[in-house]
Amino acid sequence: METSKRKITSPFLYLMFWNSFLTTIIILSWSGKIRFGLGLADALIDALIVAVMIVVDLAYFLSTRTSSIMSGKGKQVIWFSIAFAVWVALKMTILRGGESSWDGQIFFN
Repeated sequence: METSKRKITSPFLYLMFWNSFLTTIIILSWSGKIRFGLGLADALIDALIVAVMIVVDLAYFLSTRTSSIMSGKGKQVIWFSIAFAVWVALKMTILRGGESSWDGQIFFN
């Protein structure tokens, strides 16, 4: 019997980094170190991040099951996740809401 080992591809490593980045953002948001400037609605941004993480991970793994990862579907998943990560980074910095507007600092004491 031959056991087949799947290679760890660079898109998979990218998604692991992406998930770690967003998980860190959520943990820092829950602890009060990072804010999105929306007051209580910061919890909605956290929920949106979790939902998008689940959808992107499912889309990635389903696209690898049906075709090669560098097909059109796999590339779209990667590009969407990059755009979402950039939006989250901007939302916690210069695109912050009015409750705690951007003052040049990312972390709160």
